[in-house]
Amino acid sequence: MRCPACAGDNPDGAALCGACDQPLTAYSGQLTGEVSAVSAERAARLDTRPPGVKYVAGVCVLAALFGPFAAALPSFGARETLREDQLNYIGAAFGVVGAALALAVLLPLGIAMLVAAWGAWSQKSWAWPAVAAIVALGIISALLTLREDVLQGLVRAALFGGAAWLWLRPEVRDWFGWEARGA
Repeated sequence: MRCPACAGDNPDGAALCGACDQPLTAYSGQLTGEVSAVSAERAARLDTRPPGVKYVAGVCVLAALFGPFAAALPSFGARETLREDQLNYIGAAFGVVGAALALAVLLPLGIAMLVAAWGAWSQKSWAWPAVAAIVALGIISALLTLREDVLQGLVRAALFGGAAWLWLRPEVRDWFGWEARGA
């Protein structure tokens, strides 16, 4: 694109001339180069990671390690081994299938949780709903655990309940680009 003021060459789509800073289009003449106080304040606020993000990313990592990954390990240790007389080969074969099925389901789930924690830490916009779903599933899992082990269920409910409280805060949603509606 050729500048009408100095006849200098500029890349297509440029708003201002690279040589003389004159506007190349009618719209570019409206550019002031100044940022409003509201925009500057919002940019400064979004520049720092909210403390809740650190906590929730840590909860996701712990949930992956002590959830799906830890649940898959017993299926390998508890499977039946082949006896010397080899008459239990069917039980041993199904034990391997059970371990493989546990690995096929739980390993991708644990990896997804770790990816969501990474996305939360690195401010990916898709991470907010992904982590919200993980936290919601953690709360449901904690409530279901209450029937079997009250102490473990209460600890998990407190851990995921705190994560939910921090994750739903307006500054966290705003940091991910999911502005709080009506706030």
